[in-house]
Amino acid sequence: MKSIFAKILAVFVASLFLAFVGITVTNAVIVMTGAPRRQPPTSPMMRVFIEDATQIYEKTGKPGLEKYVERLISSGMEGVQFTDAAGKSLTTGEDLSASFAPRPPGRPNRGEPFPITTKSPDGKFGMLTIFRPRFRMDPYENMLSYGWILAAVAVMCYILAFHLASPLVGLRNTLDEFGHGNLSVRTGSTRRDELGELARSFDRMADRIQTLLGAERRLLQDISHELRSPLARLGFAVELARSSSNREEALNRVKREATRLNSMIGDLLQVTRVEGDPEALDLHPQPLNTLVGELVEDARIEAEARECQLRFHEDQNLTLQVDSELLRRAVDNVLRNAIRHSPDRGTVEVRAEKAATGAHIVIRDYGTGVPEEAVEEIFKPFYRVDTDRNRGTGGSGLGLAIARRAAAAHGGTITARNANPGLEVTIAIPAALAK
Repeated sequence: MKSIFAKILAVFVASLFLAFVGITVTNAVIVMTGAPRRQPPTSPMMRVFIEDATQIYEKTGKPGLEKYVERLISSGMEGVQFTDAAGKSLTTGEDLSASFAPRPPGRPNRGEPFPITTKSPDGKFGMLTIFRPRFRMDPYENMLSYGWILAAVAVMCYILAFHLASPLVGLRNTLDEFGHGNLSVRTGSTRRDELGELARSFDRMADRIQTLLGAERRLLQDISHELRSPLARLGFAVELARSSSNREEALNRVKREATRLNSMIGDLLQVTRVEGDPEALDLHPQPLNTLVGELVEDARIEAEARECQLRFHEDQNLTLQVDSELLRRAVDNVLRNAIRHSPDRGTVEVRAEKAATGAHIVIRDYGTGVPEEAVEEIFKPFYRVDTDRNRGTGGSGLGLAIARRAAAAHGGTITARNANPGLEVTIAIPAALAK
């Protein structure tokens, strides 16, 4: 059963059904275990019996009366006796006058016999029979008779309450442990109702938080490692400027190191912005060919300095609903990375095209590519391939990381493959953002 509402309703209906069946069965048991006769004989019945007994006694005497008494007892009556006017039994001679005395007020208990008496109209004969009431008139005893129904309903309600409360207790304990720093704890719920969905939502949230915090810790470690070297060089340059005779060269070195630090910090801020809330994206329509074309034109000066050709292939004019500044930064990082790693007098190809899944921006250089094991690693912050793609080429190791986060912020992806020769990077924007 997948709904808590359905579970509560089912238990409620089952409780009503159980109460109905329980009352019915209890009544049946009481009837079967009670006295044979439901009600005491009425006065008209007693008058009929005594008239018949009088006629039989007057005609046949004691033997006929005894047979009549046996017939009444076999029909279910108990302790039947006929007496004379003084209360003496006509069949046994026993003095039963005390049974004809007025009874004390109150009602007898269940099963407790009490006499029922009557006399003939002329007062010459009397009749006595014993009645055992089936029901005790004490309400407390009746309550005990039906108490098992209340107990059964209470057990069903307890089972329902336990079924609903136990996962909440487990979720609370998991939240407490997660809040105290154990980021690996999970509920592991397999329930198929709303509480199970809540527990699985927490597990997904915990996975995401654990991943983000792990990435933050790794990023802080990388930042501390990357900033240590330029800060050390900057301190060395300052000391050199103080003691060197060529102060101009020393100051230029200080400026270069400060510029490198400023660039790295700017890249880090960009990574932080891309990792922010997707709802904060400034989405608006942007023609794809216009955006990519402007970036290609801006990069021509850097390409011409290396005698590198830029080729831009336009597929069709496609409009995207994107944060243009964020996407522009991503494409620019990939494009300039391709120019830096393209051989002198090489070629960098750029394609903006429509795809079945949305739009693709493909950038390929004709350099040496990267080792296959590094194809996925190059998108991590501060990662550098231990060949010609290193700090000597001028990068901070954050450009492709920024590009990946920008694509992810738009719900897209960025992938790389060795095109032999060169490296081909594809930025995919989902169809939901294409107009």
